[in-house]
Amino acid sequence: MMMSRFLKAVKKFSKYSILATKVAGVSIVTSFKYWRKEREIRRAMLNRFSVKQLNEIARRKGISWKWKDFLTGEIYRAKTKEEKVERLADKLSLKTIIKFARAYKIKHQDLLDELDKFRTKLIEEKSTVKTSSYYSEILQALEEFKPEHIRDERELVNQICIYLRAKFPGLKVRKEVSLKGRMGEKLRADIVIGDMCIEVKIPSSRTHLQRLIGQIDDYSQYYDHLVTFILDIGKVRGISKIVDRLEREGIKVITKSI
Repeated sequence: MMMSRFLKAVKKFSKYSILATKVAGVSIVTSFKYWRKEREIRRAMLNRFSVKQLNEIARRKGISWKWKDFLTGEIYRAKTKEEKVERLADKLSLKTIIKFARAYKIKHQDLLDELDKFRTKLIEEKSTVKTSSYYSEILQALEEFKPEHIRDERELVNQICIYLRAKFPGLKVRKEVSLKGRMGEKLRADIVIGDMCIEVKIPSSRTHLQRLIGQIDDYSQYYDHLVTFILDIGKVRGISKIVDRLEREGIKVITKSI
């Protein structure tokens, strides 16, 4: 009976799936704006559960309220309801949360409707943006790019810019674009092409990688498409974990090794 209800829920949820949605040849799944909104919906839905229910969900999914940050090594504990909601929102997919919402009879349809309206609005906005039609081609070009004799990040940024300008002469490729962070601090986006920002990193430490997450969050207020180009020179372990974390947030990550 429970499985039958779950299958019906999944079928109904397919209406809200973004995987097949295309905008100018680009899947809407690549939009950081969408993933931020979906995370907001996940938090809002989880916040409707009681603490007891959140504890049961964590137990059933094998999620501990105590964990270690793989970048800093710091130990965290989720004690309050807010902290538990954040922990589960980070670990569970929207589909999984919907499954539990139906099982516990938690109201959630209004949140799915809100997400669907946001998606529709996003699609309409993107249909007017020229750069989006080049998005997949730019990503493919970055995948094919081979850096040569790199000394530092600035030199890597220069090489990528020269390469992209040659590949796409009709697009304006800007580098080191000045911006303001959420707290008013000065920022500099490495490469900007229309509504796309490409952040370039040659990780030299875990702290270096950790700063990347904050930078990307700041850039999201300016650009729809966020891409991180990471050149791994072998100085930092666990790069694959940061890549997974970024991609869960809808950020495209391209990694190269030398």
